[in-house]
Amino acid sequence: VTTCNELGINQLQEKFPYEISGGQKQRVAVARAIITNPEILLADEPTGALDSKSSAALLDVFDDINDRGQTILMVTHSTSAA
Repeated sequence: VTTCNELGINQLQEKFPYEISGGQKQRVAVARAIITNPEILLADEPTGALDSKSSAALLDVFDDINDRGQTILMVTHSTSAA
């Protein structure tokens, strides 16, 4: 399963930034960060502009990549995301 599918943005690959919502832009930014496979993934309010379904999907992706050894430093005000 690709990162785009996991984040629910597969259908956005041919769209321009002005054609997508703020939450979609946020998920695209997260996908771009994940595919670079950084030593540490920095996430500042990653669920801030997302609805509850998208937030849950993003946190599931973070759990999955963390289980595979990816270090994630996340800053959030959301008690459910913390």
